[in-house]
Amino acid sequence: MLNQNLTSILVELNNSSNAIKASAIASAEGLTMSAQLPDGADQGLAGALSAALLSMGHRGAEQFALGQMEQIVIKGEHGQLLITRAGTDAVLAVQSAAGADLPYLKPTLASISAHI
Repeated sequence: MLNQNLTSILVELNNSSNAIKASAIASAEGLTMSAQLPDGADQGLAGALSAALLSMGHRGAEQFALGQMEQIVIKGEHGQLLITRAGTDAVLAVQSAAGADLPYLKPTLASISAHI
């Protein structure tokens, strides 16, 4: 049941904007709970990397006295990966198209994260 609810959330998220290309929810330990990824993508690896990057972001924010970490953004020539905490023990990772308006996506991701 939980997986179906998470899948519904991700389908809704992916359909909310043409800028969103893929998404995944993983546990803080890196286990993929649900994913809407391109064909051939490794769901297990996506969850593990997302959780590891979030953990490193928290440690980096703490080390450099940045305050509460909000989001990690990785920009590449073909798009962006946004990673944020979802709920209390999960990670939300969203792939957006190159040139996507990140300030536009931020409230959408915050809303989705609050429902997980």
